Amino acid sequence: MKSLKSPRGLRVSHLTVSLIAVAFAAVSSTSLRADSIVKANNNNALDDTASWIGGVVPVGADIAVWNGNSTSTAIGSGLTVAGVSFGSSLTSNPTITGAYNGTTGFSFNAAADTVTRVGHGLTNGQPIYLSGGSPANFGLSNTVTYFVVGATADTFQLAATPGGSAINILLDSAAPTIRGGGGTLSIGSSGLDFSASPPARTATFASYTNLSANQTWTLGGTADTVQLNHTGIITGTGALTVGGSGLGVLSLQAANTFSGGLTLNSGGIKIGGTVNGASSAIVSTAVGTGPLTINGGKIFGGSDTASATVNITSNFTVNVGSTNTNNGRLGLGGGINLGGAERTITLGRGNATASGAITNGSFRLTLTTNGPATSVSNGTLRFAPEQFAIDNSQWVSVGFQGAATFPGNTGIILGNRTITTTGTSSHFGSGTTAPNLTVEAGAIFNTSDGSTATRSSQIASLNGGGT
Repeated sequence: MKSLKSPRGLRVSHLTVSLIAVAFAAVSSTSLRADSIVKANNNNALDDTASWIGGVVPVGADIAVWNGNSTSTAIGSGLTVAGVSFGSSLTSNPTITGAYNGTTGFSFNAAADTVTRVGHGLTNGQPIYLSGGSPANFGLSNTVTYFVVGATADTFQLAATPGGSAINILLDSAAPTIRGGGGTLSIGSSGLDFSASPPARTATFASYTNLSANQTWTLGGTADTVQLNHTGIITGTGALTVGGSGLGVLSLQAANTFSGGLTLNSGGIKIGGTVNGASSAIVSTAVGTGPLTINGGKIFGGSDTASATVNITSNFTVNVGSTNTNNGRLGLGGGINLGGAERTITLGRGNATASGAITNGSFRLTLTTNGPATSVSNGTLRFAPEQFAIDNSQWVSVGFQGAATFPGNTGIILGNRTITTTGTSSHFGSGTTAPNLTVEAGAIFNTSDGSTATRSSQIASLNGGGT
């Protein structure tokens, strides 16, 4: 076979050129492929080629697209993509399920510390959690992520960490239901986009989701309604940003473990029920274990009922200001439990003068749509500006709106360069109980609410060296 001669004198045969071309084509058709792969209108598992138009399972740099009437789909062995998108022709409310989605039929054995279900299919290391059946009665919890250990064909045990020691089960029971199992939906830097779908559509992720990179989940919608309901566990090291031009809500209902942090820019996040998070959590465990930053939007507590409580177990940052479309208001439906300690909310977007801060609140806690009275309890809530505002002699302001209550005269602290804002009622709401207020040096407490000059703000006591 005659060889070709390169400019530098290296001879390359036609066979070598052909092999290189074949190899390049193979690489191009796999690892270099980046397409939008559309879900077929069926309920086949996501790892099944028949589940996707064109018979190709999305992978790597691809975007998985829902744009039809697929309803409930099992995760199968898992799916790894750059992003997920929901299109304008979506006519269903799709659900991605794990192997078990609140499933009964598991028998808990106290003598052996095992859980039995014939042919359960779970493997060691898989995270699961209990979603019903009062597990606290036999030494377990429905707010903790457990990991499968000691798995056999029909039995397994539960551990607090992957590969850890089996947890002691105190009583025999067949009551608890289990969520989890199956593969993981791993989403990369392209994130998730729900902005183009019809406002009435809702997607539910009941499987595990792994944040493999920092990403944004973009919401649409025209009202404070849930667009994405995530009942499965979100894991990974990526940071999650929630944004978009609409008012849609991301509902986080599991004990999530992602550690990169959660930033809310617009829309809303709804935090599942009353969750007693670990000390590393910020607000419950639904928002993961990293820092929580609120640049806009609303926080909804639980199911927006009077029993729903947001547990604050660490400090967080709120950057809602007068330039935000939500007019400087952080909405909350439900109570705030401070966990028996002092929690600091750091406020950004300061104003140059105190008078500016009065009219353009950096933080105004207001009621969400259909939300109950806000109750702040079990600790002390301290407000302070970010260091930039202090260094530049800026002011941040605080106000509560509506029927806020402070059981046990919960403490409120105004830090340096913090001022109470004007409103249509008392600075700390119009509930039946008022806070014990501490005004630190450099802070200002307005005794009048600004709406009625002769009406004073409702407080239980006043302390501190501020004005």
